Amino acid sequence: MIPVKVGGLSLTDAPWDAGTIDGWLDSPGAQVPSTPRIRHGDVAGVSRWAGRTIKIEGLLHTRDCDQQQAERDRLVGLFYDGQSQLVEVTHGGVATSGRFQAIDRVDFYPITPTVAEWTLSLYSEEPWLYAATQHVSVAAAGSGIGLVYPLYTPSGVLSYGKPSDATTGVLTNHGTADAWPIFWPRGDMPTGFRIIQDGHVIEWGGSMTTATPVAVDTGRSAVEMAGTDVSHYLSRDDFQPVRPGQSVAVTFEPLGGGTGYLDATIASTYI
Repeated sequence: MIPVKVGGLSLTDAPWDAGTIDGWLDSPGAQVPSTPRIRHGDVAGVSRWAGRTIKIEGLLHTRDCDQQQAERDRLVGLFYDGQSQLVEVTHGGVATSGRFQAIDRVDFYPITPTVAEWTLSLYSEEPWLYAATQHVSVAAAGSGIGLVYPLYTPSGVLSYGKPSDATTGVLTNHGTADAWPIFWPRGDMPTGFRIIQDGHVIEWGGSMTTATPVAVDTGRSAVEMAGTDVSHYLSRDDFQPVRPGQSVAVTFEPLGGGTGYLDATIASTYI
């Protein structure tokens, strides 16, 4: 069985014995909006992915009826009051996850006092599945450049040093759908910063400090500071995803004499 966890509970380790998981390796359903023609047929719009529905079925093997009841309560309790849970599946060496909520009852049928059948029917409004988040730190452009003088040589020449290799970060999407990075500028930048992603520029002209950091969410085309949208300070907003199977280079420039660096996160995204 494919290893699967729901809310941190492994359903493929004793006493749980998940048998099948339907809807994870399948793509989600597609929806095609359409408008009736005057005569026969429809005018089709652009198709879009629907949410993802999965069903997990298996057995529970316990030492007695008391443990069976306790494990049943543990499973059902994951989804009390409409809560969603992180579902994690590993297949072919790739671990992916998504947040799901129950869309039907949790079926639990005791066959004997020590064996029970169970079924989970779960739904996520997002069709995407995500691999583990990658973290990249990018030093400000020009970092590491100083003056260099070769001591103990007869004809030394004062020159500039080499830029730090850390001034360029690489974001990679190993998945099958667009992945949208999130950028986290860190430092004191009284007049903002510039992020360049393979020639695409995001420039923000607000003021930030180490105590008031901002987050640049490219998937939402938004910049936030302490939960408040500060996107109105954007002067350039060329937000771009990382395409499936692609890598992009990222550089970072504090503006107006600011200092700092850039953290970036991205999760390979699958459909």
